[in-house]
Amino acid sequence: MLEMNMEFRKGILFVRLRGSLNRTTSCKLQEELERLIREKGIKYFAFNLEEVEDVSQEGIDIIRKDDQEIASFDGKLVLCGIKDALLRTSFEDVYQSNNELGVFKIIQV
Repeated sequence: MLEMNMEFRKGILFVRLRGSLNRTTSCKLQEELERLIREKGIKYFAFNLEEVEDVSQEGIDIIRKDDQEIASFDGKLVLCGIKDALLRTSFEDVYQSNNELGVFKIIQV
């Protein structure tokens, strides 16, 4: 199960995730992201993974795909709150911040 809490601040949609990011739940996340891009035109996202318990390879792949899609719209995706060093390495080519405040330094809107 994956819970999503969203907050729009200063042009950035903060998506706080809690639970498991696996094949099923990551597809749900991707569908929601695509809807927000299509309907609202949002192009700056910050995924807070601080309360994510585990991430499967499918979850990693979906986030990478989301990052590429957002970049194709001249947007940015930033991951924050990653505690696990191995997971941090899995996303070394995606913008990262230790916390949500750092996202504003990466995405300057």
